[in-house]
Amino acid sequence: MVDSDNLISANNLGQYVMEPDNKAYMGILAMLDHMETYYQPSPLLEILLDRFARLFTTSLRNFTLDNVTIDILHIRALRFEDYLHTIPFPSLLSVVTASGWEISGLIVPDSSFVCLLIDVLCGGRKAGRPTRMKEHAYTTIEHNITRQLVNLMLKDLSKAFVPLTPGIFFLERMETIPHLITIVPPEERVTVIELKVQLSDRCGTIAIMLREADLNKDVNWDSTLESEIHNTPISLEAVLSSKQAFLQDIMKLKVGNTLLLDHDVIMHSAGVKLLAGTLGNIGNHMAVSINTTAP
Repeated sequence: MVDSDNLISANNLGQYVMEPDNKAYMGILAMLDHMETYYQPSPLLEILLDRFARLFTTSLRNFTLDNVTIDILHIRALRFEDYLHTIPFPSLLSVVTASGWEISGLIVPDSSFVCLLIDVLCGGRKAGRPTRMKEHAYTTIEHNITRQLVNLMLKDLSKAFVPLTPGIFFLERMETIPHLITIVPPEERVTVIELKVQLSDRCGTIAIMLREADLNKDVNWDSTLESEIHNTPISLEAVLSSKQAFLQDIMKLKVGNTLLLDHDVIMHSAGVKLLAGTLGNIGNHMAVSINTTAP
């Protein structure tokens, strides 16, 4: 246990400062320097990633002809150097960029998922059997199939990120040694999105790493989110009237009977009352003249 009284000393101005020669002090600095930073992703980023997950689910289902479920496990922020230390060896690391956005990133499927994908596409492993972890260098077939997987992901990432940038993601190169990748300064913060991909009853993970500076550069997340919300299509339903009546009265209704409307037409969306107005027509079309918000 660290004695807090030994971590500080009073200088001649009466202020308290950390002792730089104290081993506990150095240990605390090292711990704080390497720990993951608390990260609260933007609501818009979460929306874009959710859209990507849905697009990629469809693409991967068509690619593998198997049942596919994709979930976002977590989104975290940490230093690029620390992230590289979390990548096991051997791994296939795909360096990606986006035209028109100057973005750099990585896509890293874990070795068990690469093996799972090979098994599914080649029909060699039956459901329920565990997928092995790779302990050897990747083969040419594994490189090629992983390249196809990454290109599928980049195509869907480009579609999902259209509200943020018109740039197109593309694969720049593939590497196998994490510490040889220098696309980001070691101390710079990056955002890592980890996906859980399940094929039938087997699963693996895929990590997407993007520079945090690229996500925040020249992007007004609030205004972009507001614009997306304003451009979201919704369905409106016009409820002419509602009232309680006895079944015997309903059974007496015939073609030609007249029903009196005793209040304004209420406009609903997803069961929520929004507007109230008067029923009318414009040419040959029925119309509602909006008078007020719904009570």
